[in-house]
Parts: sequence; C-alpha cells; structure tokens
Amino acid sequence: MGLQDWLADPRYSAERRLILAVPFIVLILIGGIAAMVIADKRKNEPPADAPAKAASVQSSPATSTPTPLPVNPQTERADRVYAEAIELMNRGEIAGAEQAVIEITGPDENPTPSVWNLLGVLQGLQSRHDEAIVAFGKAVESEPQNFRFLMNLCITQQRLGQYENALKTLEQMQRLEPVDAVVITKTMLVKIQAGRIADVRNELLLRKQVSPANGAGHGAIVEAAMALSENDVVAASRHFTQARSILTPESYRALIDDPFFAPYASVATLTPFFLQSTLSP
Repeated sequence: MGLQDWLADPRYSAERRLILAVPFIVLILIGGIAAMVIADKRKNEPPADAPAKAASVQSSPATSTPTPLPVNPQTERADRVYAEAIELMNRGEIAGAEQAVIEITGPDENPTPSVWNLLGVLQGLQSRHDEAIVAFGKAVESEPQNFRFLMNLCITQQRLGQYENALKTLEQMQRLEPVDAVVITKTMLVKIQAGRIADVRNELLLRKQVSPANGAGHGAIVEAAMALSENDVVAASRHFTQARSILTPESYRALIDDPFFAPYASVATLTPFFLQSTLSP
C-alpha cells in the first residue's frame, strides 16, 4: 500500500493517520537538511589544484626578498671626489682640491649644494672672491635655510665690499637664528663698513638700556670696530681689552673672526689672535 492509499484508507481515523505520518515527515526533513549540509561542504572545498597553489603561497616569502637599490655610479663618484678634495684641502693642497671639485660641477654632474659650497671655500682661500661668491650663491639658492652657506656668502660679500647685499644675507640668517650673538655683532660691523655708524650707535644705546648686563662683551667689540673706523687705535685697544675680560676666548675669537678686522691684524695691541674670517666647508 502506498502512502497516498494509506492516507485515504477509511479504516484509519484522521488522528491516527496524523500520528503515523509524523515519522515520515521527520525523515523527509532530516534528508533535506543532510542534502543542504553536503552541498555547502562541497561549495567550500578547495579546487583540485589547491595543493599546488598552497605550495606557491608558502614559497612566496623566499621570492619576495627586497632587492637592493642600484648604486648610482655618478653619486658614488661625486662622494668619493668630495672626500678626496676635503683631504687635499686639509693638507694645504688648495689648488689640487679645487681641481678635483671642478670635475664634479659640470652640467651633467648635478652637483649638490655642499659641492658648490666647498668650491667657494677653495676659491676664497685663494682670494678669488668674485668666483667664490658665485659658488656660494648657487649653494644658498639650493639650500636657503643653511646657516653655514649663508655665513660663507656674507663673508665673501663683505670682502667684495657688497655691504648692502651682506646685510640682506644677515637678515636671512637672523630669521634662522634671531638671538645669535655672532650674527647680531656681524650685522653692526657691516653697518659700520657701510658708513651707517650713527645707526650702530643708536642700536648699541638701545641694547644697553634694554639689557645692560647681556651683550656687554659684544658691545665692546662693536665699540672697538667704531674706534678703528675713526682711526682711534688707543680707544680700540681699550674696548678689545674690555671684551676679553668679559667673553670666553672662544666667544671672543668667534666675534672678531670677521673681514672687518682683517686690515687691522698688523696692530699687535688689538688682540692676541690673528684676525681673519674663516670660511666653512
């Protein structure tokens, strides 16, 4: 007897048929659930080539090792020549050092600001300031925030008598180092060179009023410079003596290491140091 025949058999009441049909319904539900589980499992199984792909993934770290960046032969050569030029300069072979640097300043060399600065230093050491100022200008143009490059440019501008340009360079330096004693003192020295002594006197007076204790040594250096500009060697010597009694030897040397004082280096009473400005590679 089939299921439909059994359900239609009048010998069975509706209640009995319902009770007897429950096991069949449960079996049908279990079968459906089992089919769904099997289908879902097959869906999530990896394809047949999964082992090969897994092996490929596992081996990927070995093949993804970073490759070193290629060395730029031009840069490597420039660094080597720069180091050799520094060594030659330190040995006093200035012309040889300059010739080495010139080799890495050609149009195809793409020289760095430090290379231009070194070339300017070497030319300045040979008193070729008109050439040095061009090299320092290129260095500053590439790195306008570099205090050392700006100082070298300013010193060379002083040596060439370009005092107004030197003051503009000092303004750039003061923006970088607003309270640097060397920059403040040098600014006043350049103003004296430019003939603006009255401005310097007023500035000194103002500084003394605002802060009498601070800057006394720097002020004495400037007072000495003004006395020298007026050919008063006696007064200059007195101010230098005052400055030496206030400043440390290092600070004193840093302040008088200026082109302003170079013409007066032969005056033995001024200072125990040889007065000359120093360019920095």
